[in-house]
Amino acid sequence: SNGTAAQSSHAIYRVEDCVKAMQNGTDIVKVKSRRSYHRRYFLNDDASYLYWQPTNKPKDEARINLTSIREVRRGQNTESFCANGKGHEESCSFSLIHGDDYKSLDLVAASDEEASLWILGLGYVMEGDYGSRSTEMKQQIRDQWLRKTFEEADKDSSGFLDEDELIGLAQRINVGLPRNQIKRKFKQYDTEHGNDTKGKMDINEFAALFKELSTRPEIYHLLMRYSASHEFLRANELKAFLETEQGAKNISIDECENFIR
Repeated sequence: SNGTAAQSSHAIYRVEDCVKAMQNGTDIVKVKSRRSYHRRYFLNDDASYLYWQPTNKPKDEARINLTSIREVRRGQNTESFCANGKGHEESCSFSLIHGDDYKSLDLVAASDEEASLWILGLGYVMEGDYGSRSTEMKQQIRDQWLRKTFEEADKDSSGFLDEDELIGLAQRINVGLPRNQIKRKFKQYDTEHGNDTKGKMDINEFAALFKELSTRPEIYHLLMRYSASHEFLRANELKAFLETEQGAKNISIDECENFIR
């Protein structure tokens, strides 16, 4: 098989197909208590949040981070659907329960197959929902996003970016470092990995540098030490970290779960 598949009532979806379809965008009806809105919903390029268009809200408000989603719920089982669900097919309906106050985003897809694609697809890319493929899939998505971003910045299609282009690109994709630090890192990397293309980088060199710039060593070492997945801390792992590193006493698993939420 070319990828993990999941069965719905009518179709089999591969992880990669779900992610690609969500990133391309889908026309979905958003149901509120008193009215409904037609919007186009997307999964962003690095699969960290979904967003919708058009919207009158600021961009950072017209989105939902996947880490804030508590549940992807099939059917019409929320207050908004109870108030305004009539006329919408229940098999095409689903809700995203999200945030600390458990808000619901209530959606109706054009078909039950499309609803299944989103329900399964979001499940795949949310933390822990597709097992051992989680790390591999997220790396795949990140690498695809980096390649696309690099190619857009490579105006002459030479396959290389010079120092100024690379610094500008690094700032645009927000690696969280000021320009002078990025420049210093670039020069250090260019010296250590110098070859015939000194002063320029290809996509593989840029991807390696980006991963280095976007990884905080202290966080990485803590995850390696306390996390079984090396990606995030579960409640029991957070408890061990707080007790060992922070000297916390009498902290319960329930309290740790609340911190994570």
